[in-house]
Amino acid sequence: MEDNIYSVPALEKKYSHDIMLSLLANPRQKKTDLLQSISKSSSMPRRLDELEEAGLVEVERDTYDYNTKWVRLTDKGAKVAELLSLIRFEAKSDKDKA
Repeated sequence: MEDNIYSVPALEKKYSHDIMLSLLANPRQKKTDLLQSISKSSSMPRRLDELEEAGLVEVERDTYDYNTKWVRLTDKGAKVAELLSLIRFEAKSDKDKA
């Protein structure tokens, strides 16, 4: 069955786009640094879990430090993040013209 990137409920949640775009700009980030750079909200870890369940990000443990987790976009996540980036750019361009 083909993946449908047009129907991803995790992307409709607050901060999801920010997480995706942050990872697009910096492809591999420590989980704690990524989440704290976006918001101190207690919902942030859950948001990241939802993106992982949707197959958009991967979370992996550090090989040397068991407590450190790294986050990166999957191939599917990178495609979605690129689209989000284009949409934001176009929306900003349209706003600047008005």
